[in-house]
Amino acid sequence: MSKPSYKHVGQFFRKIKIWILLCGSLPLLVAGQHTSSDLTNESTISSEYFSTDSIPMSAANHGRIIINVTAGYDWTDYPVITGSGTIGNPYIIKDLVIDAQGTGSAIKISSRSEFAVIRNCSTYNSGHLYSPNHDSGILLETTQNVNITNCSAYNNQFGIYLYFSSHCEVTHNQAFENDYGISIFQSPFTITEDNTAYNNMGYGFKMGYESTNNTFSGNIGSNNTMQGLELEWVNDIKFLNNSIKSNVGNSVHLWYCENDTFLGNTFEGEFYISGTNNTVWDNGTHGNYWFDYEVRYPSATNDGTIWDTPYQIDDNNSDYYPLVNSPHIPSTDTSPTDTPTDTLTDTPIDTGEESSKPIDPVMVIVGIALLISISFVAVKKMVKKEDSDDDFSIDFEPAKQKRTPKKPVPDLPEQKSYIYDPDEPRLK
Repeated sequence: MSKPSYKHVGQFFRKIKIWILLCGSLPLLVAGQHTSSDLTNESTISSEYFSTDSIPMSAANHGRIIINVTAGYDWTDYPVITGSGTIGNPYIIKDLVIDAQGTGSAIKISSRSEFAVIRNCSTYNSGHLYSPNHDSGILLETTQNVNITNCSAYNNQFGIYLYFSSHCEVTHNQAFENDYGISIFQSPFTITEDNTAYNNMGYGFKMGYESTNNTFSGNIGSNNTMQGLELEWVNDIKFLNNSIKSNVGNSVHLWYCENDTFLGNTFEGEFYISGTNNTVWDNGTHGNYWFDYEVRYPSATNDGTIWDTPYQIDDNNSDYYPLVNSPHIPSTDTSPTDTPTDTLTDTPIDTGEESSKPIDPVMVIVGIALLISISFVAVKKMVKKEDSDDDFSIDFEPAKQKRTPKKPVPDLPEQKSYIYDPDEPRLK
């Protein structure tokens, strides 16, 4: 019987090594899609309490939630609320669908200062015009330290309403088909970020009356019947990178405001301003985008980024560095952005944990294709090299072991037998 042999065993094992390398690289490729967030300051709620995911399909229907000790309702009266209200363990209201059935606000928190997060909730049918109680999808009254994130509010008098509250965040929410979208009234030290207000009967966003030292950034107000953004008697506010466009009424209504800053915003539509002074419209290099700039200044030139002629808003306000292009990418998607937010600048809330970006499936597919291509090229080169070596073979039958011949053992001299004689004298 002939001895079994495999001509390219070396090639075979090299292929196995390459495929092991390929399979072992996939987890690393996927893991590489996750990046840690920057370290947050000491005034942050842990990012585990935040989410930019859509409201889950498993969200439970629930009745109205009213937190008001004076009226006899406390956090512990609702089994769905978890947490203890501390800095490290805030109260959590999450994953609920609340139909208020026209009886008042779906979620209402009054006169509380515990730390709380309202997340992934859908609220609707609270009430409509002329209600004296500010019926809202979510209403905060004289309340502090509450974060509202990734919620939707529709078919309410107000989508989301902060009334005489402070140190709160409203982020990544949608307010649509309400009488009014999102309102911040006499609520200082508040962050309103990455929200979308659209198709509301009144304004999309409103901030007014001593709502000072706030940040309003990354929001989109579009297709509202009245103003996209209404500002009245607000001071020391930063309006950054917002897009206010395609509204039926004025794009922006600015009434008796001072010491505010507007940078990187897109304003498409009529801009009404009155009694406003000491307002910053550019930072010395960049300002805002004005939809009617070329109509008003047909002879102006630009360097591709900035127009050479200032945009005059009124006699007391001008943007000296108007933008040639809108910094916002046009989109028909009115859903909130997916940028996670877990900081509250002025609220003493603790610890920021790592967050991750979602895996990009396109990058994973590209990475797999790249690794497969590299492996095939490497295998092809090895096969070509080894095919040229005709003398290469490995015998699977074990070779006979060669033994070193033993050296001859020399003959020993014949030894005489010895018989003990007791009378024989001994050596001393």
